[in-house]
Amino acid sequence: MRLVIDQQRDLIRERLSDLEMTQAQFAERIGRTQKHVSRVLNGYAGTAELDYWALVLGCEFNVTMTRSTPPIIRNEGQGQ
Repeated sequence: MRLVIDQQRDLIRERLSDLEMTQAQFAERIGRTQKHVSRVLNGYAGTAELDYWALVLGCEFNVTMTRSTPPIIRNEGQGQ
């Protein structure tokens, strides 16, 4: 899951760059401090806001998770 969050942070940074918007300008638009935005984008604060930030910036981040191998952990209560 960490990889997904890192990719989402990268997408937001890229979008800010495309829009030629600084973190300070973005922070002002979303009612946060520049310090908070910086901490989230650099991995030092919670990530709950990333989906909202992506929406505000007009970008979409979709993740599809599928199981391609059998699970490593199995319920031992099931007869095997």
